[in-house]
Amino acid sequence: MDAGWWLTLGLLALGRLLLAERRLTAAKLGSELEPAAANESFREAGSSADKEAAQAGRWSVVIPARDEARNLEALLPLLLGQTVQADIVVVDDGSTDETAAAAAKHAGVRVVPAGSLPAGWRGKNWACSRGAAASASGRIVFLDADARPGPDFLEALSAACPAGTVVTVQPWHRADSLREQLSAMLNAAVIAGSGRFAAWRRVGGSRPGSFGPCLACWRDDYEAAGGHEAVKGEILDHDRLAARFAACSRRSLALLGGERLAFRMYAGGWSEMTAGWSKSIALGAGGTPAAALLLMIGWVSGLSGAAAAWLEQLTAAAAALAQGGLPAAGALSAAALLYALAVLSARRAWKHAGSFGWLAALLYPLPLLYFFAVFALSFYRAFVRRRVSWKGRDLDVA
Repeated sequence: MDAGWWLTLGLLALGRLLLAERRLTAAKLGSELEPAAANESFREAGSSADKEAAQAGRWSVVIPARDEARNLEALLPLLLGQTVQADIVVVDDGSTDETAAAAAKHAGVRVVPAGSLPAGWRGKNWACSRGAAASASGRIVFLDADARPGPDFLEALSAACPAGTVVTVQPWHRADSLREQLSAMLNAAVIAGSGRFAAWRRVGGSRPGSFGPCLACWRDDYEAAGGHEAVKGEILDHDRLAARFAACSRRSLALLGGERLAFRMYAGGWSEMTAGWSKSIALGAGGTPAAALLLMIGWVSGLSGAAAAWLEQLTAAAAALAQGGLPAAGALSAAALLYALAVLSARRAWKHAGSFGWLAALLYPLPLLYFFAVFALSFYRAFVRRRVSWKGRDLDVA
């Protein structure tokens, strides 16, 4: 192999630094769950003191919902069927569909209208603040409507979230169509870009910051950090709120949803998927730590280099055969080996992000090309247009 191929091999190795296998495996929500201990705070006892303690340890699930009727139909039964009871609050954030009706028909679910958006507030931040104020339990989890929790989600969250800790969970992506398989690299970039799972960090990482779909904490810690009012004008609300927790000396823990928290992000088609991903990258790229960004660039360059080398050798082999000759076996074998290592690198990272199978890994240049296309669109929206739109709202990213 020539020097360029050795360089590509070295760049592929950066993926192991960026996303350490042991860190990713250990960071799955509930990986060390002890059901008896986790359930201790939720057992109803006879004395008033025990009942007060149980209430303090219960969860309030706050769901900010804007045009989420279909998602709520799937989510709410899953929350009502949890192994521990919870107070469920759906905040109707100016929906134009049947969001409020879809939530209200479930016994045990309270619907709170967000009302008019006050000056200086972002819509989701206001909805979360309204939901927190309307809830009553000692612990709060802010959960996106497209999340799909397993039956012991709250039980696992209880074990991971003692007082003084803010927990953020990135759901496992159910990519059920071939189109959604193309988002494999984008999903890996979300996890890698957090900087939480690099080889030199502790499991879950202690760096402040948050994944958007799920954030959990104790109410006392939430109030000490100033709640959503302290980040009312921020676009990356949960990320900035986690930084507020860190400023108040609260521990920050990042986990992966695994089998206990999943979602299906963009089932509506190409337009929704591309718009959603470009919005996410445009809003979140600035929060990527420099070290993680450099490693990500190196790893992506290695994946690109391996694909380019394999394509070059396949083209050369086809040309040789067309002229009645034989391909250069050594170069072709080396390129095949390099491509196989790239496939393994991609598969290793993607399996922790969602249901991205071996076919997506074998054809990883296609998800890589889609990643580049979405990144280019995000760059345009963030630095040229300086505005993104989502669910009828314009978000200024200046």
